[in-house]
Amino acid sequence: MAKPRDPAGEIANVRLSRHAVSALERLDRSEAHAVAEAITRINSGAGRPLRIEPKTMPGDRYQVVVPDHPAAPVVIYRRLASSEGGGYLVTALAGRSDYEGYERAERDGFLDSAAGQFVTGLAAGVGGTVSAAEVLK
Repeated sequence: MAKPRDPAGEIANVRLSRHAVSALERLDRSEAHAVAEAITRINSGAGRPLRIEPKTMPGDRYQVVVPDHPAAPVVIYRRLASSEGGGYLVTALAGRSDYEGYERAERDGFLDSAAGQFVTGLAAGVGGTVSAAEVLK
């Protein structure tokens, strides 16, 4: 018999930045639902690595999960160091056009330039977090 899905368990170790919470609250119902579903996939390794390193975990990469809803923003997250409590942190929700721009820049080699490395370095800082289970209940 298949094990029943436990969304609360799937996100128990996922936190959201205040910026991500604010962005989630501004979404319409269907987009918010799609983003919440995408967040539940973080623990399964569904993310695609971005070429941005978290300052707290050199050598690691931010990840992105793309929701199924075509208008929903993508979910950007990173692993948390054990000194940060472990688990994952959703740092931002990024618009699809912004994410497509990132993909173009990556594909065109811009991220290898000094300017590209400067821009990706700016993306690494976030403060204040909230439990995903608390926000998505």
